[in-house]
Amino acid sequence: MDIDHTRPHRSVQQFRLARVLKAYLARLDRTISCLGSINTAYSEVAEDRPRSARVVCPHDARESLPNVSEDSQTLVVTSPPYFNAVDYPRAHRMSICWMNGYAPVDLSSRYNYIGLHNATGFDSNGWLAVHSGIRKVVPADILTDESLVRRLLGFYADLEKALQEIWRVLRPEGHAVIVMGDNVIKGQRVASHRVVVQLAKAIGFEKRVASQREIATLRRRYPVGPFGFDGPMTHEFVLVLKKPREKSRTKKRRTHGGTR
Repeated sequence: MDIDHTRPHRSVQQFRLARVLKAYLARLDRTISCLGSINTAYSEVAEDRPRSARVVCPHDARESLPNVSEDSQTLVVTSPPYFNAVDYPRAHRMSICWMNGYAPVDLSSRYNYIGLHNATGFDSNGWLAVHSGIRKVVPADILTDESLVRRLLGFYADLEKALQEIWRVLRPEGHAVIVMGDNVIKGQRVASHRVVVQLAKAIGFEKRVASQREIATLRRRYPVGPFGFDGPMTHEFVLVLKKPREKSRTKKRRTHGGTR
């Protein structure tokens, strides 16, 4: 069973121990084969793989990526956590425990986890004053709940920090693809994808696409619960943002060329 309930549970099947090992090894072989295929495909477009490919883990998306320079990336693809809807740390802890055979001592704390932390000390009023357009997206009765609005706006402030880092590493005319869903809070749908578009535009991004993507019934979804969604998750949004070429740089080149 999926401990975080992110997939529909099918009927329970009984497996003999030998069959469990056989199924596990078959899936492991398939995973290795897929990774090998990715490596082969990547080698065709990047000759110097050790320099071109790099794994940075663990890393907080709100902080600058180490050894990744400005204007260096062509594409960023990401799917941020949801607000107060999924217990990610619990799922991570159980997964690591299963793989290692013991519970990890140190793991991302929910007190600092995007979408889960209480944003203690966060100045929600000050942030909202700077981002006044967010008032049109968040329902008025949520804005009157001091604790709730602090956590929700703290979540958006975290996404803003991640967007700023995406802007930093993307080269001009590079793109960011963000997959995310809206939330239902106090029985009202909050268009979080619209908030992200607003924050991105304020940073300087151009919105290219903001389309709704339907999720098939038997694919990933979330069940009914007190937080997050109004029933099984049936759709999400795909946002495509573009970092435009800086006008100041273009103007400077033209001036320089005219002088010469």
